[in-house]
Amino acid sequence: MEAVGIDQALKRVDLFAALSDEHLALIGDSCRVRRYRKRDRIFCEGDPGYTLYIIISGLIAIERMGSDSAAVHIATRGPGDFFGELSMLDGEPRSADAAVIQDAQVLTLSHNSFMELIGNHPALARSVLVTLAKRLRAAAEYAATGRGMDLPARIFLLMADMVKSTGDDQSVVYVTQSEIAEKVGAVRTSVNRAISKLRDAGVLHYEADGYRILNWDYIKEAPWA
Repeated sequence: MEAVGIDQALKRVDLFAALSDEHLALIGDSCRVRRYRKRDRIFCEGDPGYTLYIIISGLIAIERMGSDSAAVHIATRGPGDFFGELSMLDGEPRSADAAVIQDAQVLTLSHNSFMELIGNHPALARSVLVTLAKRLRAAAEYAATGRGMDLPARIFLLMADMVKSTGDDQSVVYVTQSEIAEKVGAVRTSVNRAISKLRDAGVLHYEADGYRILNWDYIKEAPWA
């Protein structure tokens, strides 16, 4: 990926929105391009973390293992998003897994490079704080929304999160039922029945090996809303 392409990609990242083209070029010079295939694990909970990842294309699931050894979905990150910032900032081991759910191209930025940039550019430090605050708020709201929900609702939340990460509410979610089962902590047969309920209710439509959300108000119409 050429330097010009990296600079253009960084412009689409909210974290760097306050920086000038000159500063973006400096960041681009410090980045490295990595490519991952679907089902790759970029890192796992407990791994040392010295790198920030910036997504150019593809989708990444952030998840961790629950007390019952089932994967718990935390968030989906898409183009223009970043992840891995917590461990890179505090030096602690990774707090979650990062799993590729759609072939991805990412930029990596080392701890030393990022800390140097923050020291030289206060606007970037402010942007990091604002972004972290928004993510903490979103995580709290996601946990509160999902509490007490049945399986179809949890599947809907997962797919909605994946769609929103693409930046296009009309996009199709390409995910298998086995992958859904892993992320919501259910068996595949239960996921199959739950998806059938969502399709029969006009919430989801299956097309081109993926799912399109038809009724974005499904959660609001649910009995627990």
